[in-house]
Amino acid sequence: MKTNLYQSMSDDELFFSLVDRYAAGEIPAEVSSRFDALLQRPDYKDKVEVFKKAHGKLQLVMDGFYLNEEQTIEIRSFAQGASNMTEDEQQGIDDLGNESKISGMFRFLVFIAVFGLVIGGAIWKFTPEKHGKFDALYYLSYESTVLANDPVGRMDIVTADPSELENYFAKYPNLGFKVNLLTVPTGWTVKGATVIDYDFTKVGAILYSQNDGSDHLVQFVWKSKKEDLPTAYEGKEGDLTYASYTSEATNLISYSNGDDTSTLLVGRLSAVQMAKIAAAKR
Repeated sequence: MKTNLYQSMSDDELFFSLVDRYAAGEIPAEVSSRFDALLQRPDYKDKVEVFKKAHGKLQLVMDGFYLNEEQTIEIRSFAQGASNMTEDEQQGIDDLGNESKISGMFRFLVFIAVFGLVIGGAIWKFTPEKHGKFDALYYLSYESTVLANDPVGRMDIVTADPSELENYFAKYPNLGFKVNLLTVPTGWTVKGATVIDYDFTKVGAILYSQNDGSDHLVQFVWKSKKEDLPTAYEGKEGDLTYASYTSEATNLISYSNGDDTSTLLVGRLSAVQMAKIAAAKR
């Protein structure tokens, strides 16, 4: 088995696997002739000299870590001498050890305090319900686009019957507020509804469309106060006071429902047109 193994090796593999044994005079007999032939080549002969010098340096370094008998006895005397120290010296060592323990415990407590502040700050910052932040314009502008583009895939209930939708919201688990549908003008109809269940709030969403499908209007209702919404230009339509916003593709109006809920309407209608629709229900 060994003969076959050595025979399958390249010259480099054979040389570097056996050079240490060659230096120790232990080259296996079955490969000694081949190894000797390699040593006739200048490149391998030089490598043997390099290995011997490196091996010698390594041995000197290792010898530097060797402890002779006198050094061993001296170290033992240091360890044993501790029991023979005076009471004051021993007390000093004990005090130093206690100070080290107290210092280590203090650093640990400081670390725990800082770590707790970092984690607590992260929870405060990224958990909206903890500090009352819900960016309705950001979230619901996106949701309105998704609902209009994929109403069947995004809505829980698809129906043109307003009473079915009001019943859906009334029976929705833990919704916590009432949703009143809009009275849309002629040529428009309700298409369906869903509840968007965020970790920090629930939002009722109703989709209305023109009968020919050319335009859409989305109504969002959720628990909030007027001051939770961004400040904006305020308009008035009858008894309705609303704030209006605009984006590149849509207009938005928001208003308070008077029962700790707010409504946001999103669509391509003008703010005044949407306000007229909202005021008609009131």
